[in-house]
Amino acid sequence: MVLMEYLKWDLLVVSLFLLTFYYTYRAHAKNQILSKCFSEQAKITKALQDDVKVLYESASNLGVSLKKLEHGSKVLKEQQEQLTLKEPNQQAYRNAIQAIQNGETINKVSETSGLSRGEVELLKMFQKFDVNTSEKKQEVVD
Repeated sequence: MVLMEYLKWDLLVVSLFLLTFYYTYRAHAKNQILSKCFSEQAKITKALQDDVKVLYESASNLGVSLKKLEHGSKVLKEQQEQLTLKEPNQQAYRNAIQAIQNGETINKVSETSGLSRGEVELLKMFQKFDVNTSEKKQEVVD
């Protein structure tokens, strides 16, 4: 009977040992799987951090380029304003000369260009003078 009691305790100890071993083995296997997942996630995190770094640098460079473009645009606008102040009616004269060359009447040219009738008549006279001078130069060359 004493032997039987020892065998029961031995069997119980062995069973507990096997049960402990089994759960330890399962925990180790899960730990290995989780370790691999953690390693993969660490690689993905590193790749994402690198991508964010590249995006940040690109955005920074884009900001610098945008600042340069804005500055260039501002400079061009200022230059355009200065040119407009120096020669405000230059475009009106060009349009009037083109209209005269197209054969439009003095009144119509005056209305469309915003120039006075006298200015348009003067431009027309210059155009006739210029055409006559060009024809005379052609005759001399021929």
